[in-house]
Amino acid sequence: MGQTLRSVQRTEEETVQICVFRIGRHTCGLPLDDVLEVALGLDIRAIPLAPDKVAGISFLRGTIIQVINGKFCMELHDYALNGNEAYIVLKSQEELFAIAVDKIDDILQIPKRNFARPPSTLPPSQHELVEGAYLYEQSLIVLLSPTSLCKIPKTTLSYTPPPGRLD
Repeated sequence: MGQTLRSVQRTEEETVQICVFRIGRHTCGLPLDDVLEVALGLDIRAIPLAPDKVAGISFLRGTIIQVINGKFCMELHDYALNGNEAYIVLKSQEELFAIAVDKIDDILQIPKRNFARPPSTLPPSQHELVEGAYLYEQSLIVLLSPTSLCKIPKTTLSYTPPPGRLD
């Protein structure tokens, strides 16, 4: 009586862990591997002449970190911070920075097969910022690029002396 045993192979689905948060009406995410921590109530100090993308600097356990305005990055019309933000602390190359977001939602483990590249209809200004999106339980989570978030556009500051003054 020969009995054949079938080996049942369970295939583990590849997943990715995403830190999910809200910026305005957008549900966004960052790869959890890039997130160092979430901070609340940071004291943000404005930097004179900084681009609008930069909310300011803050001190986190004795380290100065640059704070990026997530609302400005997502091109929201009302991008002023209201003081109730949460801050996602990330490391880019050797520098710490934080992105100001409206609300932290959750840490989710999402199947990699749910990933989609950004649509061609995405505004050109967002191509570098948005890596793609994940569909999760009827929600679309926009995956942002940590590298793009910390890039600050180079600005040229020029000084013109007032009339009658030679500098």
